[in-house]
Amino acid sequence: MRVTFFTAVINVQFASISGRGDEISDGLYITTDKDTILGLLVGDVRNAIGRLETDFLLNAPAVIYSRNDVADDFNWLEYLGCCLRKVKMFFHVMWLAKDNAADSELGFLTYVPGFVQRTHSNAVSVTYRMADGSLSVIAFSRKELKEIRAYYRAFIGEIEGPTPYGILRSELGRTMRAFYWIQAGRAAGGLGERIASFCTAMESLFATSSSELAHQLAERMAVFLSDQPEERLQVYRQVKTAYRLRSKVVHGDLLRQSMEDELIESSMGCDDLLRQAIQKAAANKEARKALDGSNESLDRYFMELLLTQRP
Repeated sequence: MRVTFFTAVINVQFASISGRGDEISDGLYITTDKDTILGLLVGDVRNAIGRLETDFLLNAPAVIYSRNDVADDFNWLEYLGCCLRKVKMFFHVMWLAKDNAADSELGFLTYVPGFVQRTHSNAVSVTYRMADGSLSVIAFSRKELKEIRAYYRAFIGEIEGPTPYGILRSELGRTMRAFYWIQAGRAAGGLGERIASFCTAMESLFATSSSELAHQLAERMAVFLSDQPEERLQVYRQVKTAYRLRSKVVHGDLLRQSMEDELIESSMGCDDLLRQAIQKAAANKEARKALDGSNESLDRYFMELLLTQRP
């Protein structure tokens, strides 16, 4: 039986993607082509989803969709949930290219099991925002989208979504655990919670001891991302500031309105630093080997960076 999934993309702008669109992964496409989108709304689908959702889809910046064959006794709720999680993960991989608030709301699944067309809807109840807390519309070129799709296909096996109740399996590596907390930060309700999640992401990547944790993470982020003394000092100070704000959040201190500018600056700084760190952790073989090893091997890796690297 053939089933069709589709959902609108919001808070982002793409260059024209004609025809069936660009393939994100096996059978999952993204398109801006109106004729292709109209082709998804066939039969009784428009009546089932209603005029408001139909207009929303037709005027969306893009639509992500798939058409696949499934067993007649498939579980539509599980299937639709899986499709929505793939879309959300695609948005997380888009974040690796640059900060954005790309998102989706309702996803739809339609099929004809006999003589009557069935249409279902569901959503993943998280909302992603920019690092400054806004929902600004960010443009992506066709070239950027191509690079994102390639990255998605190459690393999606390692980058997973949140697990039930936030419990992370023991076999998840440091990069995956860090990416989990970045996802939590991007969906956080406030900048304070976002910064706290971003600091936890840094810990997931580089922490090997709870002793002088803020100093250890600030130092390791600095030497990991740069070999220039001035840049290292700047990163060190950014991370220390983030940990000071994190401490206020997790210990229940009051974050005053007068701190808004500082919170925005820190959140944007952490967002950028973590993007650089995840990119290097995924692409640099030496870094991947150290991160995949024991705490002792990671300690040696950073000791060598700290003592032997020269500008």
